[in-house]
Amino acid sequence: VYTIHNLQYQGIFNKEILGNIFDLSYDHFNNGDIEFYGNVNFMKAGIVFADEVTTVSKTYAKEIQTAYYGEGLDGLIRARNNSLCGIVNGIDYNSFNPSTDKDIFVTYNVKNVTKKKVENKLKLQAQLGLPVDENKMMFAIISRLTDQKGLDLINYVMDGIIDENVQLVVIGTG
Repeated sequence: VYTIHNLQYQGIFNKEILGNIFDLSYDHFNNGDIEFYGNVNFMKAGIVFADEVTTVSKTYAKEIQTAYYGEGLDGLIRARNNSLCGIVNGIDYNSFNPSTDKDIFVTYNVKNVTKKKVENKLKLQAQLGLPVDENKMMFAIISRLTDQKGLDLINYVMDGIIDENVQLVVIGTG
């Protein structure tokens, strides 16, 4: 089973990598299994040789079969349609249960969510060195910092969102 999480990160290298690093023959390169516009594409190899291919959602499985989202592999992915399925990313509700989560400042449940979430916000503001103020609206982004995650859209509306009553917390790489 090969899982496609993000088609933008395909592992494309010069074909010499096969002999220089992996000590492999060019047989699979020459027949097109891993060749991609004169280079080696390790994601293509995963898709070609996998019995089943999964993605992070049913929607993404449909999207990557189009030229717009397919990143040059849409034809191959359409050809593998019969063995392609989307599995929704999920969360472990036992591990990330706010009523038992030991990684948050104050636990809460449906009965006390309004009061207790504010306590968490105030403690987070203090930990991050932000002005501690329950009336400030806090936006948080925890992500790879790429346009694919919608950061271009956030940048587009930033001037209309950010003012003296808003705090923005960004955690990520990219």
